[in-house]
Formats: sequence, C-alpha cells, structure tokens
Amino acid sequence: MLWGIPGVACRKVAEDESIAEALIRELREETGVTLAQEHIVYMHSVMLRHAHFDFEYHLFKANCDQRPHGMLNPQEHQSYAWVTTKESLRFDLIEDQDMCIRLCYDV
Repeated sequence: MLWGIPGVACRKVAEDESIAEALIRELREETGVTLAQEHIVYMHSVMLRHAHFDFEYHLFKANCDQRPHGMLNPQEHQSYAWVTTKESLRFDLIEDQDMCIRLCYDV
C-alpha cells in the first residue's frame, strides 16, 4: 500500500475555481475535513520532469488549531494516519510525496 498527502490533480480543477478552492473541495470529498481558505497557506510550486510527462506541484500548508475531524472516503482511500512530518517520511509514499513534504517542512 502506498501513502500520500491530500491533494488535487490539475485535471480536477473546475474552470470556475482556483487551485486553493479545488484543494479545499477535494480535501472535503476525500476526507470529510473542511478547511476555510484563510487556513491554508500557499507555499510555492515546483515543476518535475519525468520520463513520460512533466508534473507541476502547487504546495500548500494547512494551519489548524487542533486535529480536524473527518471521515475517510472508502472509494478514494484504504486508510489514514495522523503522524508527524518526520514520521511521514518513513511510509512507503507515492512518487514525489517525500520531496513535497521536504520542500514544505524543511526536514
């Protein structure tokens, strides 16, 4: 099983929404967690070149006073875990997820 952080693919961004709005929507759909736009912080973007495609990541952090309550969408994911940033790097992560975590959290 591979692990990843919540996110949104560009193909899932609707014409009438920003990347931040799409992120908030996808997070709610996948996890049941609802964040207000003022609780997310845009960090930066990074372009990665792969053998068969280029991929641009837009990296955000969420500011939360306490751990959000949500429910995992079983059609989207099999499991979830709340872990520290350093602990997350010990998981078998989806390609590029470790790089995104390191860029946002300087670990």
